[in-house]
Amino acid sequence: MRDETPARLRARVKALEIAQREAQRTQRVLLATTRALRESEERYALAMRGPNEGLWDWNPITKELYLSARLLSILGFESDTLRTTSHEWLELVHPEDRDRYQATLVRHLKGEDAHFECEYRVTDRDGRWRWVLARGLAVLDADGVATRMVGSIGDVTERHAYQRALQEANEQLEQRVVERTRELDLARCQAEEANRCKSEFLANMSHELRTPLNAIIGFSDVMRSGVFGPVGNARYGEYIGWIWDSGHHLLRIINDILDLAKVEVGRFDLSRESTPVLPLLESAIRLVSERATRAEVNVGCKAEPGLGDAMLDPLRMKQVLLNLLSNAVKFTPAGGSVSLEARHEGTDLVLIVADTGIGMDEESLEKALQPFVQVESSLSRRYAGTGLGLPLAKSFSELHGGSLDLVSRPGEGTTVTVRIPRK
Repeated sequence: MRDETPARLRARVKALEIAQREAQRTQRVLLATTRALRESEERYALAMRGPNEGLWDWNPITKELYLSARLLSILGFESDTLRTTSHEWLELVHPEDRDRYQATLVRHLKGEDAHFECEYRVTDRDGRWRWVLARGLAVLDADGVATRMVGSIGDVTERHAYQRALQEANEQLEQRVVERTRELDLARCQAEEANRCKSEFLANMSHELRTPLNAIIGFSDVMRSGVFGPVGNARYGEYIGWIWDSGHHLLRIINDILDLAKVEVGRFDLSRESTPVLPLLESAIRLVSERATRAEVNVGCKAEPGLGDAMLDPLRMKQVLLNLLSNAVKFTPAGGSVSLEARHEGTDLVLIVADTGIGMDEESLEKALQPFVQVESSLSRRYAGTGLGLPLAKSFSELHGGSLDLVSRPGEGTTVTVRIPRK
């Protein structure tokens, strides 16, 4: 027995030494774990401090709720930490947000939402409502029951204030746009009504304007021709000639204005008939030849053989050609040329008036087709005009079911193409 006692003692000492080494190792691991946990908590605390967020820890079973110092400071409290209950926290939530807050929380606890996230209002220490964004995640046991839930709460009051201000600004802007649109619509309707009334007035003034002019032209023509004998003074005869020329010029302008007014209000009717095309071209050339001679501009006509007839209004088509040819002569310097070409293309009659005149840029092309607008140039200012020639020619071409196209370049002349269905 005495021999076994030292052996047992040695074994016992050895076991104690092993236990001591294991305890020391465990202690080192525990210290390292504690240090790592503390560092992790410090890092998390620093991270949460940056975005102005605080932590909360909730036990869904006991309803105990832990609020971190950072969270409390967001609400204006100075306590380091606070242990309270979820019932007390609910009292801080805005009455209008409570149902939504609880419904969102329940959905997560039931597993319907992967995580909890909700924006709502809570009252701070001074009784002011602050918007917060709460996020959290529940820990479930083996039966799927939430035993713990942790998360964070951040103050988003400034963001909500900014969003509200932005929304109010957008609403004010939308209201101003609506009001401005209403004003513009009203102004447009008034302008359209005024334009319609103007056009109807002009269209109805045909008789009132033409009748006195016809009298002026007719009586001055009688006096100019000396039907009832010579005028006593030779200067009176000169004046009568001026009256006659001015009356015809004014009548042409009034006719153009009245024609355009009728077109605008849809009261212009064409008198279509089967019309020989070649005589129509020759007549238009003759009527502008005198003006072209005075301007030292050569005018020529090139017609495709066998043009035959076309269903059109001869008076209005002659007016189209005269307007185009007169404009071409007007804007072509001395020594230049103007040509009138006619040909068939499929079922269309194509009329082309080309000149070697001053031409136009793109901006001037747009102006040229607007009524009462004249393209500004040193040459155009030398001649009288209303700016109705091209718009009328375009309107008459379209009334025939056709089109009028302009191609021009500054210094290279202008080409006008009119397409009219032959039938």
